Parts: sequence; C-alpha cells; structure tokens
Amino acid sequence: MKNRIIALLLCVTMLVSLAPAILATEADSGGSEQANVADEYREFYNNLMACTTLEEANALLNTLSDEEFEVFVNSLSEDEYNALNEHMNALIAAAEDEGIVDYVYSAVNFTNVAPLVEWPAVTPTRGAYSLNATGDGEQAGDDNGLVLAKNAQYDPGTGRCTITLEAYTTGTVTTEVENVPTDIVLVLDQSGSMNFCMVCGEEIHSHSDTHDKYVETTPISGQGTYYIKDGVRYRQVYYCDGEHYGNCEAGWYTSSYWWNHSKENRFTPKTDENPNGTQFYVKEQEACTSRLVALKSAVNIFVDEVAQKAKGADGRFGTEDDVNHRIAVVGFASKDGYGNNTELLSILGTNSGSVGIAYEDITDNDCVNVFQSMDT
Repeated sequence: MKNRIIALLLCVTMLVSLAPAILATEADSGGSEQANVADEYREFYNNLMACTTLEEANALLNTLSDEEFEVFVNSLSEDEYNALNEHMNALIAAAEDEGIVDYVYSAVNFTNVAPLVEWPAVTPTRGAYSLNATGDGEQAGDDNGLVLAKNAQYDPGTGRCTITLEAYTTGTVTTEVENVPTDIVLVLDQSGSMNFCMVCGEEIHSHSDTHDKYVETTPISGQGTYYIKDGVRYRQVYYCDGEHYGNCEAGWYTSSYWWNHSKENRFTPKTDENPNGTQFYVKEQEACTSRLVALKSAVNIFVDEVAQKAKGADGRFGTEDDVNHRIAVVGFASKDGYGNNTELLSILGTNSGSVGIAYEDITDNDCVNVFQSMDT
C-alpha cells in the first residue's frame, strides 16, 4: 500500500504557502471547472475528516490514484488545508499514545565518517510519524537516541510557510582512539635561504647575527630616539622645541629640518596622560635565529612526541602495547651554490658527514632502510 499520509502532510505543509495564489487564480478565472473539481472531492474530504484512526485515514487515501491524489490536494481551500493538517497530526499523536508508533534510533558518533544512522524499513504509520509537520514543535526520540524535530509555521501576512528541522543526540556518545603503526616522511628544506633569520628575513653573516626589534614605550623624553610605525616599517621622529627661525610648534616631526615641520608631519606621542596619541617605539637589538635552527627544533619536538606515542598506553618500550611508528627524514635543496643537497638523511652515509645518501646514489634498498622505528 502506498503511504499517502506522508505525501499528504508534505503537500499540506508546503502548498499552504501557495494557497492565496491558488485562490486568487480561481477567483480570476471564474470558471465552473474549478468548482466542479472541488464539489467532486467534497465528500472525500468530509470522509477523511471523519476518520478516527491513522490506519483508517491511510486506507482511505490509498483509494486514490496518483493523479486523483494531486487533484484532491489542489482542490483544497486554505482553511481546508489548515483543518486537514491539524486533523492528521491529531491522528498521529493518538497513534503514538496508543503505542502504535514505537521506534528508537541509537546515538551515533558524529566523528565517524559514515552515515549517521542506518535508516530502517519504514511502515506507513512510522513514515507518517517521522515526517510529522506539526505547528507546535513536537519531537520524536527518547533519552537513548537521536531527537528529530520538525516545526512548520504558516505566516498569513506573507503567505509563506517556515519549516524548521532539528536533529541531535541525547544519549552518551563515546569515542575510541586506536594508535595504528604509521610510516611518516619528513621532507626538510635545507636550501641556502634556511640560513636567513626567522624574524627579520635577512641572511645571517658572521659579522651580523642580530636584527632590529622595535618595542612600544610610553615614557617620552625630548632627548630620546623614537620611532613610529609607518605601514610595515618604522620611521624615526625628531623633537623640535620651536625656538628657531620659522613658524612651527614644539613637538615631534618625521623630519629633522625645521623648514619641513608642518601640521601634517607633526605627532603627539601616546602617554598615560594622552592615551589617544601616536604610539612611539624604541629600537633594540635582538639575536637572529636561523630558519634551519628553528626547523631542527620543531623536528626534534615532533620526533619526541611520536616516540612517546610508540610506547603505547603504559608509556614503556618493550611491552605488548608498543606501536611501531617509523620516521624517514629527507632533505632537499637546489644543486646550485650549495652542491647536491637533496638526500636521504635518516640513514648512514657520507653526503652530510656520517649520514645522508645523495639523490643520484639512492637505491631501492635505501628507500626501505631510511625508515627508523620509534619503538626501539
């Protein structure tokens, strides 16, 4: 048997927004054909409204063909739409109270990349309940499973129907984490630019291993050297006492020459007394840290964390729960300037001191041996 309760509820919910337009069309046409259709299904509508059980209503609706069902729905007035919707939902609620509708979805783990629930075979009455379009926000579900809520509100002013759907779990969701042996390849940049500073981006030389660092300051002295931020760079400002030939006020300017002093390049520093002023900075020297040094530090931290995971839950090597994580380290760089520095690093060799095999010398066996176990 076809589940006409489902189709009817959906049509009543969605087509109610079209009712004013349908009624207007009927009024404009003035034809007798529309009236004849409505009269033809008047008895069917009255019989449907007289049904006292969900099964009875479903059986009556299944006597219509698909074409007859569509004509019946389109023949309803706005008031009939609303009355039929209320009656069908009352029958569904009664079936629920009598225990005819009784099904539960188990809580599921939403972190699992798979369908949330396996949709069961749906009987006509169950399908009607799961697609219940009530106007008062009724919910389906219990404390062990998935709560499904569907609410439809019709706005007579706009002729539109707003449908709200909700789905959430009320049960306890548990997550199990399993450490699976994993092969990890770290590809490290060891080109010449890795000797540049992490902060200032300049190359580090033996005669210059520091860079400028600008620090906010609020105590301001007329004898100090200060800077203001100008875009991504910093610009020095100069104090003028105003006691010289020309017409300028005492203050801080971006030029040391009095003839360039104007209101446009005059700045008032930010202080505790003047919190809305311009932030001034002082310049300090800071030791440079090369990108390569920072990279080595990050790799060491990562390897230590993987080794800790390899110990298993008991935190000790040599027990049954050890996880055989393996890491391979590969370095790459251009051949120009620094030689052939693309190599396997986590293996004995002579390309980089006592380790490393150059790219052109790598064998299939080297690609296997380059992985180092973390559980040993």
